[in-house]
Amino acid sequence: MSFKAKPRSIKDIREKAELIRTVTEMAMDTKTEQFPILHFAEIIIPQIAEDFTFVIGSKEEMGNNLGLTDIKEKTITIREDVYENAYNGNGRDLFTIAHDHSIRIRAAACLFPT
Repeated sequence: MSFKAKPRSIKDIREKAELIRTVTEMAMDTKTEQFPILHFAEIIIPQIAEDFTFVIGSKEEMGNNLGLTDIKEKTITIREDVYENAYNGNGRDLFTIAHDHSIRIRAAACLFPT
């Protein structure tokens, strides 16, 4: 099953990000600090959603897909090069990980409705 999400404004995205920071007690100076998405993906989300699995997939397995979220199977798979680049601070790859986790959160209505 796939669906196309409606676009969100930058203001809306920032408001939702602030809600996540508040709920998870990840206070930070948003003018000087990036949201710690890898910590959030690896540490915080498993505490919130114990039944969900975060998987690193090979380029061979994933092809052109950078990340895949399967709500039915309860998995988020990130391609290995995207994961490695995110650890090296690559903005696009950090965003990919954030994007796939936001799909999971919104679909589960964990913090806010879709």
